[in-house]
Amino acid sequence: MRTHNHSAAVAVLISLLLTSGSALAQQSRTTREQNVPIAVDYAPAPPTVEALFHASDLVVVATLDSAIYQNAKGMVTSHFKANVVEVLNDKRKGPIGPVIDVYRIGGKQQTATGMKDIDELHFRRWSDGMKLLLFLHWNATANAYFPMGPDGAYQLDPVTKKVRAFGKGSVARTWHGRDIAAVMTEAKSKAKTARP
Repeated sequence: MRTHNHSAAVAVLISLLLTSGSALAQQSRTTREQNVPIAVDYAPAPPTVEALFHASDLVVVATLDSAIYQNAKGMVTSHFKANVVEVLNDKRKGPIGPVIDVYRIGGKQQTATGMKDIDELHFRRWSDGMKLLLFLHWNATANAYFPMGPDGAYQLDPVTKKVRAFGKGSVARTWHGRDIAAVMTEAKSKAKTARP
C-alpha cells in the first residue's frame, strides 16, 4: 500500500512537472517575443585609452537619473539626465553643466501586445542611479551626447569598488575588474595629455 501511494505521488509529481515545464516554456517564448535585441554599428573603438580620450568630445563621471523612452521615426532611444560628478576632458562641442543629456539606442516601447524591451546587442542596459565613466560624442542633430559605443562606457560599481566595462574590445578590457581608485587616477593622468 505504501508503495502504491508513493507511485501515485511520483506520477502526480511528474505530471505537475511536465505541466509546469510546458507553462514555463510557453512563458519563456512569450518573454523572448517581448525582448528585441538590435545591432548598432558603432565605429570601431580606438585601440588604446589615450586614443579613446582623443576621439571623445566629452569624458565625464556621471550618475544617471531614470530614463525617458522615445520613439521617433521607428528608432527607440533612451534619454538619460546624467548628473555630472566630474569632467575629465571637454572639447566644448556641446553644452556642459551639472546635468547633461545622454542618449542611447534602445529602451522600452509600448506595443499592442505589451511593453517591449529593445536592447543593444553586447551593450547591457543602464539603470537609474548607475555611476559611470563615459566617453561621449556630441550629436548636434539630436542636441545630445551619445556614448562612443560599449567600449566607451564603464560602470563604477559601489559594491565591489571595481570597474565593470560594458564593451568587449581590448580598450574596454584595459580597466575591467580593476579598482575604481586606480582607474580614476590613471584616467585623470591620461586626460591631461588629451586636453586641447
